[in-house]
Amino acid sequence: MTRPGPQRVLVVGHGSIARKHLTVLERLLPDAAKAIWMPHRPPAAGEPAFVRSLDEVDAFAPDIAVIASPASEHVAQARELLRRGVGVVIEKPLSDRPDDALALAREADSSTGIAMVAYPMRFYAPVESLRRAVADGGVGVVESLHLRSTSYLPDWRPGVDFRRTASARRELGGGALREVSHELDLLVWIAGMPRAVASDLAQSPGLGLDVETSVRLLARYDAGTRASVHLDIADRALSREVRVVGSDATLVWSLADHAVRRYDATGAVVVYQGSDADWGAMYENEIAYFLDCYARGTSPEPGIDDGVRVMKIIGAAQRSATSGNWEQP
Repeated sequence: MTRPGPQRVLVVGHGSIARKHLTVLERLLPDAAKAIWMPHRPPAAGEPAFVRSLDEVDAFAPDIAVIASPASEHVAQARELLRRGVGVVIEKPLSDRPDDALALAREADSSTGIAMVAYPMRFYAPVESLRRAVADGGVGVVESLHLRSTSYLPDWRPGVDFRRTASARRELGGGALREVSHELDLLVWIAGMPRAVASDLAQSPGLGLDVETSVRLLARYDAGTRASVHLDIADRALSREVRVVGSDATLVWSLADHAVRRYDATGAVVVYQGSDADWGAMYENEIAYFLDCYARGTSPEPGIDDGVRVMKIIGAAQRSATSGNWEQP
């Protein structure tokens, strides 16, 4: 049995990702009333109504909400909305601190609202096809995984001073580990939680920020699988790749052409050819999936527990960068 779709939608925050979600919600729920929770900035012409306090949130009475504020605010806002039975999509990362993420997970178990953490690359067709092939035994026994993401933070939001964004500010949960944690979620989605991680974190002198801009992370698994994750937000050469090395074959996805290639004893072949449209559709796919879960009353994935797993890896990576040792998530 399904319930009616949401009639009142709240978007928390008004940065670039909040606006992206609002655009998607306008397409998927054109008749739903919409409001933005922003305590400080007045609305511009043509924007939905703003709410500025929990009393005004209660008066608006949202059915669902997308939390797209700085990571340092996610847990407090999600806690209040879940207590009110609101279904929430929480932008990644779940929090700026692993302990807060764990506390939210414990509280969410007793709430009546459903919750999803926004890792949209799970809804990007080429990566979905790669993960499905690995799960179906398409590479044999997985021996190693290698995930890479490079981009240049000043290019993320044209016309905006990158130094003032949450991505660049430690107190708001910025830095490559959290801002590009998509790859950490994909690591867990494809291979599960590692037993231990080791990391090296570095800052780019050229960008002059107090957050890490480069991450080199190694992961070990009980079954002997090894993984590496390379994240860099000070690299002008945009790239993204997932490589899964197995006993029978290697699968490689690259953002450059949206293709998944299989390499085995017979050579190389494209097993999935995606497009720019797939990349552009993943945010809408993600929200459409959440709305389906809302209608059915089912728990979406990635859920809060998945977000906690990523936060545990982030915490272990930070400890390893300080201790110089392998650390357990």
